[in-house]
Amino acid sequence: MDSDASVSPRRRSCYSDSGDSSCSEPFSECGSDDLSFTPAAAAGIHRLLLSCAAEASDGSISELVAELESPSASVDSLRRAAMELRLLAKHNPDNRIRIAASGAVRPLVALLSHADPLLQEHGVTALLNLSICDENKAVMVEAGAIRPLVRALKSAASPAAR
Repeated sequence: MDSDASVSPRRRSCYSDSGDSSCSEPFSECGSDDLSFTPAAAAGIHRLLLSCAAEASDGSISELVAELESPSASVDSLRRAAMELRLLAKHNPDNRIRIAASGAVRPLVALLSHADPLLQEHGVTALLNLSICDENKAVMVEAGAIRPLVRALKSAASPAAR
């Protein structure tokens, strides 16, 4: 076969309104180059992308933990806070220590028994990311995370959480 495996089929074909098949826009085939986000959604996406790579401040982590602990928090705000903690813990070892030290483990454990499968998934994954750091393992045991984690892995509502 004479195809270049490093070039995806989507990038090889291109459709334009003018009928010219030599256009250079890689996503024009499916219209995904037209990214119309509301300003709030764009700001949220921007914040999440930054949180993936950045070192978080103690204040921003505390705000996320407070959101998880808030009795009046909506499911959407819980999802956002848990997802941000999950992403902060994923790529940055210092964030893992800060998140556990901020008291996030108990509210993350509480998410494992929530009815919302996405919250369960974010809780399991955030705890998994935190557990990569040896210093956090004792904190997780003290917070009672082991049984809920085992229960979630056996019977969580979604396969992603398991």
